[in-house]
Amino acid sequence: MKKEFKKPDVKAPRYRLCSKRLIDKDLLLSFHEKFPRFNNLTMEQFRQIVKVTNTKLWETTLSYRDGIELPEGLGYLFIGTCPSPKKTNVNYDKSIVLEQRVTHRNFESDNFLCKIFYTNYANKYKFKLREIWMFKGIRQYTRAVSKVYPERWKLFIQVDSFMHIKDLYKKYLKRDWINRRSSTITEGYNEFEVD
Repeated sequence: MKKEFKKPDVKAPRYRLCSKRLIDKDLLLSFHEKFPRFNNLTMEQFRQIVKVTNTKLWETTLSYRDGIELPEGLGYLFIGTCPSPKKTNVNYDKSIVLEQRVTHRNFESDNFLCKIFYTNYANKYKFKLREIWMFKGIRQYTRAVSKVYPERWKLFIQVDSFMHIKDLYKKYLKRDWINRRSSTITEGYNEFEVD
């Protein structure tokens, strides 16, 4: 049975979010107040430093399985493998060409999907209003993830549909504590020898 596919209206009116620059003169002035030795830093240099730092952060998540801890205790960022969604994931390019609904099958990754996870649950010191913080990846990051994921999808942590990320971190912290504890015991140790 052929399903009818309604072509999306590209000329339809769109709602665009008003974007606000986070790196502005006020931020640079507060940076100069906090670190007076960098008073000669210009806005262009400051933006370049922030851009390079953020690029290094997201490039690390592509190669390191457990992700990264963001600076200043802002949370953790990692890439996870998830089972295929219950809803249909429509491939619009092929659907327009074939004039029928075609779904993505993700054959390269054995029908698994990639998701970028941000959590601030496992921080040692909680900060104010941490529940309303979110992460939205920039275009370069999301495109780099979509290129790398089909090749190395088995590398990343598998997250079940109903798993809480806090449980994942509790399990990891427990395993890390056990490994550190077992490494402190020496090889020639015998608890029955009194010396």
